[in-house]
Amino acid sequence: GTLASSNAAISLGVVNLGATTILSTGNGAVNLNNTVDGGYALTVNSSGVTTFATATAIGASVNLTSVTTDAGGTLVMNGGSVTTTGAQTYNDAVTLGIGTTLTTTNSNVSFNGTLNSVSTTPFALSLNLGSGTAVFGNDTSDTIGFTRPLAAIAITGALDLNAAISNAASLTVSLTSDLGASVTTSGFQTYSGAVTLSAASILTSSGLGSILFSSTVNGGQALTVNTSGVTTFANAVGGTTALTSLTTDAGGTLLINGGSVRTTGAQTYNDNLTLGADTTLTGTTITTNGTLAGGAYGLTVTGNAVFGNGTADTLTGLSALTVSGTTGIYTHPNPP
Repeated sequence: GTLASSNAAISLGVVNLGATTILSTGNGAVNLNNTVDGGYALTVNSSGVTTFATATAIGASVNLTSVTTDAGGTLVMNGGSVTTTGAQTYNDAVTLGIGTTLTTTNSNVSFNGTLNSVSTTPFALSLNLGSGTAVFGNDTSDTIGFTRPLAAIAITGALDLNAAISNAASLTVSLTSDLGASVTTSGFQTYSGAVTLSAASILTSSGLGSILFSSTVNGGQALTVNTSGVTTFANAVGGTTALTSLTTDAGGTLLINGGSVRTTGAQTYNDNLTLGADTTLTGTTITTNGTLAGGAYGLTVTGNAVFGNGTADTLTGLSALTVSGTTGIYTHPNPP
């Protein structure tokens, strides 16, 4: 049923849903102060503040079918967990006041607003979605952690990223990732499934975190990877849909183990580069501004090539080198 007020707060203790339920308060607050259970849908409509309080585990004993909040208000998650068989859709701005786990049965969890920790203490977010998708943002004004960062973000499921992630501790995704915005973490980023670029994306670890692409990377967009740690492409890049460009920053190590990188524009590797397989790099100009270690594998460049930009750079260990266009070599003349 529906429980409504005209701009007055609603505060509830233990709740057992016996039917699909709508809580509506205008601009009044909604306080769920204890557990909420029952195999039905819960919708909370308030342009004020909705709070899942400290004792509030939602759907822990009997999973709800879905949870939805409307836009225009704020949702404070202090209860630690929400479990549903279906989707969870948060149209409010969401703040985490505790490490939070959101669980569905092969359904999506969508944040259609900003998402932050409630204070300067970062809190972790775990999404256990089966084959479902974590959807971050549906508007260019949406951000994740921009005001107050999150700790680790762990997604068991897929990722649809439309809002930039700022200063999270780490990010892991077990299934596919659609990257339509940039990601900054202090630690590692792991993309276990196939990655599709739907917008130009900059992936940054401000620490020494590794950035791992375990599967393919495709999409007609620019990709920049910045870390002083290790970046690994374990599979083909641009094999189905060529990237427009690929750039890595200096100071780290790049492992190309997937055998091929294809771009319509330039590839610029400012990291030290190591090959883990016979490799073909296809683009307008391929530039390596660091060492290139072949690991006894062959390198084919389809396009122009520039190797090195200083005497500290070396080109070693290749079993073969083929360049279809022009070649510039600016490496150490007598590498060790």
